[in-house]
Amino acid sequence: MEYFVDFEGVSGKEEIHERLSSALPLPSHYGRNLDALYDALTEVHEKWDIVFLHWDDAVRASGDYMDALWNVCNDAAEENDTLTVRR
Repeated sequence: MEYFVDFEGVSGKEEIHERLSSALPLPSHYGRNLDALYDALTEVHEKWDIVFLHWDDAVRASGDYMDALWNVCNDAAEENDTLTVRR
């Protein structure tokens, strides 16, 4: 399944996690932090192709955090062969 996460106009970490929660079928116990995101992404058992849109908007709002988010997503994709991420 292909999922699009749109970061257009995002203003910070809370909104980043709000966008992730809205776009992805994350579990109800998702903790809205990078550790929880990693856990959720590595537990996916079906094909997920996550496409991040307007990545640069989020980088302008939360540059270092977006670097960490990208690393978490890539680490999860290396661990879980049903997951791919693109931006």
